Amino acid sequence: MKGEKVVQGSQIGMETGTTQLMRNGRACAASLAGAGVACMMLAIPTPVLAQAAPQRVTVQAPSPGTRFEPPPGAVFDDPNRVFGDEAPVFAPFAIVGALGLRPYASLQTTFDNNLARQPDGAPLSPRFNSKSDWVFRPAAGIRAEQLVGRQRLFANASIGRSINARNSQLNNNRINVGGGAGLVLGRWCGGQIFAGYSRRDALLGSFEEAAAAIAESTTFSASANCATATGITASVGYNRGWNNNRTSDPTVDRSFADAESQSVNGSLGYRVGVRGQVGVSASWGENVFPNQLILGEENANTVTSYSLFGSYRIGSALRANASIGRSRVSSSIPGSQEFSGGTWNLGVGYSGPRLGANITFAQGVNGGGNQAANFAISRSFIASSTYRLNDAIRLSAGIARVRQDFRGNVFLPDTTQLREVTDDRVFLGANYRLNRILSFSLDLNHQRRSTSPDNFSFRSSQATLGIAASF
Repeated sequence: MKGEKVVQGSQIGMETGTTQLMRNGRACAASLAGAGVACMMLAIPTPVLAQAAPQRVTVQAPSPGTRFEPPPGAVFDDPNRVFGDEAPVFAPFAIVGALGLRPYASLQTTFDNNLARQPDGAPLSPRFNSKSDWVFRPAAGIRAEQLVGRQRLFANASIGRSINARNSQLNNNRINVGGGAGLVLGRWCGGQIFAGYSRRDALLGSFEEAAAAIAESTTFSASANCATATGITASVGYNRGWNNNRTSDPTVDRSFADAESQSVNGSLGYRVGVRGQVGVSASWGENVFPNQLILGEENANTVTSYSLFGSYRIGSALRANASIGRSRVSSSIPGSQEFSGGTWNLGVGYSGPRLGANITFAQGVNGGGNQAANFAISRSFIASSTYRLNDAIRLSAGIARVRQDFRGNVFLPDTTQLREVTDDRVFLGANYRLNRILSFSLDLNHQRRSTSPDNFSFRSSQATLGIAASF
């Protein structure tokens, strides 16, 4: 179930049309011993929330931090649940799965009172048959984990479909596959490799207008980290990603947002006692937009970042982490907007016997594709909690505000049409586990989107009921 995930002590998933660094996910990958650096893993889609929107590739690395080991039987809160079906596909979560081969299946049904994402009082766009709609999302998949000596192999594959009762032109298949290995390298070092592919319908995301579209994301990452007996830790990582956007609507072109991205990152930390860590980190990345040509040259930008970070655990249930630094976005292409400024992250998480909670404030730079710009400066606040009423029932709630300041190139109108977006969300949810196999969920979500220019603003409410079978 969604409320049963272990969240790493570093950043709590901060991107989703929104958030921060590196993209339904329930994790199946192995966390690595050693340096305790948060690593990117495959997020296994929970049966209740089929596959979610592909995450934009970012060229900023997550802030490292000590790995959080929750006490046995603790409640794990999912801060991404507030984003509903737009939650990230690839997110930094620790393992919750078990060894072996495990199939699962689900059916999720959602009523959305503004699926067309129309502003209040605006006439219905000719792209839609109805402003509101029922959406059915059946899905099936399989996940696997296997130990090979000291190494852990993991994989996940799922296929589903979005079926719209009134807007059948939006119907589309959903595919999510990925896998890799968690490695133990000697006595003091660990590593991870991961590759994943996601394809899904993407009605809006961070674009200006709602239109039937397909978003594809492919990602590859590799990382290594080491720790010494004296408390010194070090890590290095490489990420590569491809984002593609397609639509069957002849009046809409989203291929301009296709992007190829790569980044390298590293960190050096020092353990403070047995509960904390401080250190420095840095990253460099590049985004290339192959369908944006200026004077015969592909549009591109680079992002460099550096920061100080720290994390600390209080008791067995409470942890805090923070980072502060600076990022610079630059380009040699004429007309490109640039940025140089502060980036930061502050997070507090709690996993107790009945209550799990997370609060995060952050500002970061989102690079790459799947958005109506070449990059965006995101400022976000997310708060969520999960309460275990008894062994079968869990109740959840959350709020989020994410503001994005979009930047593009003055010679490419598609990248400058949408300047700012503020997205406010709130949700209430409940999970009920009938037995070892069957579980149910109910989510009530409300979203209010304010934009500049304001003709792309809207508000919508959804009610989602899901049933899942996990074997």
